[in-house]
Amino acid sequence: MNETETFLNPIIKAMQLEGSYHLHPPCHLSEEGEECTIGSKWSEVAQAGLAHVDSAELDAHDEFHQTWYINFFPKEGEPHFYHPHIDPNSSSHTQPLNVTTVTEAVYEKLDTFDNPLVSNMAKELRIKFNSRQAILKGLGIDRPFPESEIPNICSKLNAQTIKWALAKAPERVRNRYLDHGVKLVAGRDIEHNNGPAWIWSYLEYNLEEQSEGNMQRVLDSHTMKTALDHPIPASDGKHYCKLLSPAKAMDWIYTDALREQKSDKKGC
Repeated sequence: MNETETFLNPIIKAMQLEGSYHLHPPCHLSEEGEECTIGSKWSEVAQAGLAHVDSAELDAHDEFHQTWYINFFPKEGEPHFYHPHIDPNSSSHTQPLNVTTVTEAVYEKLDTFDNPLVSNMAKELRIKFNSRQAILKGLGIDRPFPESEIPNICSKLNAQTIKWALAKAPERVRNRYLDHGVKLVAGRDIEHNNGPAWIWSYLEYNLEEQSEGNMQRVLDSHTMKTALDHPIPASDGKHYCKLLSPAKAMDWIYTDALREQKSDKKGC
């Protein structure tokens, strides 16, 4: 039991950071009185990474919602749609900036079945962040960096997720992956200029051949950014990313990376 706990603990920790719907349902899909998960802890960490600020400068909160949700006839207190936002009055020399992000975890269609060929980790996290410009403005920094000067931010966050999973995986799992597995590497950001195109373009796992016949999966993210002076006030200062879940990264290192290699290799 102790050996099993040690072996599985990194996976469970990663699922908790993801906010896995399989541990507890998201609150917007839960029954009244049922224990539920408000949001993804990983999205809260990633918001600070995207803004390139110390996490202590932000009081980040994430909420699970359907990113495509539109309420044409909202009742009192209900939103038309869910957007990330910043409390402009929360930051001071002694208090962090209060920010909210919106996440939707997307799973394989067959993940509810007892099928070992289908992962039950989120295949992508659709995250609506506040942009770096908006965060810096909220922190009172006068000259925020234009988003165009910082390319591939979403893919940089995915690289950090892979790095985190490798560091947290058990040594023998990590070594087996490094010796025999198809490596998962962060690729590029693919930009969109409208919400639906971003929502329905999935995180891409492209198989590419390296030298000497070795293969790798290149992870390309889809993104959308809006300026601070966007003509629709509710849409200004946003940065949307399709991110790799830490649980999916861990699942890849443990098992999926080995499926595409020859099974006769020693150690597999």
